[in-house]
Parts: sequence; structure tokens; C-alpha cells
Amino acid sequence: MEGAPMEENKPVYSPVALSHNMAVLEYCRTCGASLGGAAAGIIGLNGIQGFLFVLFVMLATYTCIFIKAGINHTHKYFISSKGVVTSSIFSFLFTYVLFWTFFYGIVHVY
Repeated sequence: MEGAPMEENKPVYSPVALSHNMAVLEYCRTCGASLGGAAAGIIGLNGIQGFLFVLFVMLATYTCIFIKAGINHTHKYFISSKGVVTSSIFSFLFTYVLFWTFFYGIVHVY
């Protein structure tokens, strides 16, 4: 009689810890998007310059997140590195546009 098949050494994640890590990640992204949107609005960026600036802000935010977590050690805190980047891109963009519109209107319109 053969024993049960052995499973590979897969990491075990705590659902509570994963939830906390994703909440902290979302907080960091929201702060980055709001600060970037405010800066773009105050500077008065629009058109292609505004689009390039949002890409720069997004890249800078994710770079800081990966440096903080450890570039090769994100598997300790998240199930996949891909999920860290793609989990809420649209909320990042919506927050950026909200703050950009608000500060652009305050500084340049009124």
C-alpha cells in the first residue's frame, strides 16, 4: 500500500495577514495617487504631459512598494507579484484624476 502523495513545499499564507498586507498596499497606492494628482493639478499638467506624469507616479509608487517589501521577497507578503501591480490600477487612476481635477480647478480656474 502506497502512502499519500507528498505535496510540494508550498508556502502557507494566513488570510488575516494577506488581508492586512493588501489593505496597507491599497493605502500606499491611494496616497501615491493623491499626491501625484495634486502635484499634476498644481503644476497644470494636461494632455500627453499629464499622461506621462501619471505613468511616472505609478512607476515610482510601485518601485517604492517593491523596495520596501524586498524586490525578490514579495512572495513572503503576497501570493503573487503580479497581483500587487494589477489588483487596483483603476482605483489608482480614479484617485489620481480626482485629485488632479480638484487641484487644477482650484489653482488654474478659480
